[in-house]
Amino acid sequence: MTAFCLRSAKVSPWLAMALLALCASGCSRHKETVSAAAPAPPPAIEVKTTTAAKRLIRKSIETVGSLVPDEQVVVAGQVGGEITELTVDVGSAVKAGQVIARISPKEYELKLQQAEAALAQARAMLGEAGRRDPIDIDAAPMARQARAALDDARAQMERAERLVASGDLPRQRWDTAEANYRAAEARYQAARDETVMRIGVVEQRQAEVRLARKKLEDSAVRAPISGFVSVRHKSRGDFINEQGGNRDIVTIVRLDPIRVQANVAEIGVSYVKEGMPTRFTTDAYPGRDFPARVTRISPVLNQQARLLMVEAVAPNPQGLLKPGMFARVYVDIASDVPAVFVPLSAVVSVAGVEKVFVAADGKAVERRVRLGKRDGADVEITEGLKAGEKVITDNLDRLTDGMPIKVS
Repeated sequence: MTAFCLRSAKVSPWLAMALLALCASGCSRHKETVSAAAPAPPPAIEVKTTTAAKRLIRKSIETVGSLVPDEQVVVAGQVGGEITELTVDVGSAVKAGQVIARISPKEYELKLQQAEAALAQARAMLGEAGRRDPIDIDAAPMARQARAALDDARAQMERAERLVASGDLPRQRWDTAEANYRAAEARYQAARDETVMRIGVVEQRQAEVRLARKKLEDSAVRAPISGFVSVRHKSRGDFINEQGGNRDIVTIVRLDPIRVQANVAEIGVSYVKEGMPTRFTTDAYPGRDFPARVTRISPVLNQQARLLMVEAVAPNPQGLLKPGMFARVYVDIASDVPAVFVPLSAVVSVAGVEKVFVAADGKAVERRVRLGKRDGADVEITEGLKAGEKVITDNLDRLTDGMPIKVS
């Protein structure tokens, strides 16, 4: 009944106008509310950029190593006795063959005199022949006399043989002459054997003299190589036991050239060859490259670390490089290789992840990158950036990916 009345009733024009005005007012307030709730866009951050530069570089295998002496020798006493003289100390420069210590020589001088006297006695047993080297066996008195008796017996036997043949001498006399010859022959052989034995004695005495002379010479301790004394093990007055114990006196190292020992990862093994040029730096001389050349490569890799030991040799005429120094080694495997570089200040590192921001279409675009070698204030980008792209260099702490920017 009510619905019928509403549908049938006529609406006053004034009432309709009031309703329309009320609706328009409500819609206007709704639009104003929606507009007030929408956030304003962030203001563009003013930044500076630089162009990722393309450079030609040397491609290298980088590793670490240590410097070791070219030669290292522990000089020990070869004979026993008291050290009566020690002319070097740690840091002393020495030349090969230089006398650096002396062990008391008196005992060895006496032993040499004793050996020389025994040799003279043995030579005297051979007479005049014993004074010449080499000794002629037949020139020795005993052999010479026996040889003369043998020659006489041979002549007697031959004469008896002719007389027997002519009938002037009985056969019995020839038999006697032949027996005398055989006996002279045996005596001659015995004389030669005795002479050989006496010559053997002379040679033995000669060896004893040489040994005694060597021991006397060894009492003067000489440097086997040129270099520097790195360790002094003994002092003047110390006693060296020839039969055992520590006989070390000093350690000598040769520093020019000097060796660089480094380990190369398995991935770089195929690139490393003997004779390749290499270079290295040390903390003692920052920013300075020292040239070297690969001279030795181990035939096997370390099974635990999978590393290959490589050794290079570097000139060291001024002695600036010392054994034990830490070295950063670079084995150059290619030259004129194109690479991309940006300022190191343009790189942001967060939790071990490196990234840069590239300016593109008025926005900051985040790029994850991989770093390579450093060159002064710049760093190589090996992955994640191309040459020619614009890299943002300031206000990096205020940037996020996609943020509006204004390049100044």
